[in-house]
Amino acid sequence: MAQPEHNLQTKLVGFVRDCVAADHEFWANDRSRKQSQFQHVREKARGIRRGVADTTLAVVGMVEIYIELKWPPNTPTEDQEKFGVAVQRIGRKWYWANSVERFRQCLVDAGVPLRPNAWLVAANLDALLAGRQAKSANLLPKRKRKSSGKPRQAEPTASGLKFGRARDRLGGLF
Repeated sequence: MAQPEHNLQTKLVGFVRDCVAADHEFWANDRSRKQSQFQHVREKARGIRRGVADTTLAVVGMVEIYIELKWPPNTPTEDQEKFGVAVQRIGRKWYWANSVERFRQCLVDAGVPLRPNAWLVAANLDALLAGRQAKSANLLPKRKRKSSGKPRQAEPTASGLKFGRARDRLGGLF
C-alpha cells in the first residue's frame, strides 16, 4: 500500500500539469520509504541532504518554490524547517502543505498564475484522497457484488489447454 504522502504527491503532479497557467518545470522527490538500512548514508555521500523539500516548482520569470508535503496530522521535521530557512535566506520561497487545496494556496501566495478552475480541481483531488484514505483504513462499508443468477463457467486452466491440444493432434481418439 502506498504511503499517504506518496498519494498526495501523485495527485499534485496532475494538479500542477493541469492548473499552472505559465510555462513551468515541476520536480517531485519521493523519499518516503527507506529501501535499505544504509540508504540515507549512501544518499548523504552522494550529496543528497536530509530535509530537502518534496516538490520544486520553477515558473518562468519567478524564483523557485519549494513545498514540503505532509499528511495530517504531521508537520515538518526540524531538518525540513532548517532547509526552509536556508532556502528563504537565499531568496527562494518555501512552504509546506498537507492537502492539494493548501498546495494551491501556497502557489497563489507565491504569485503563480493558475487557471480559473484550480480551486475546483484541488477540492476534487482532496475528496479523492480522503476517499482513498478512508477505504484503506476500512472505514467505508464493503459493497456487495450483484449476481446475475447465472452459473459462471469455469476459466480454462493451463493443464486443460494442454490436454485439449493433445486430443486435437491425436484426432479425437480419446
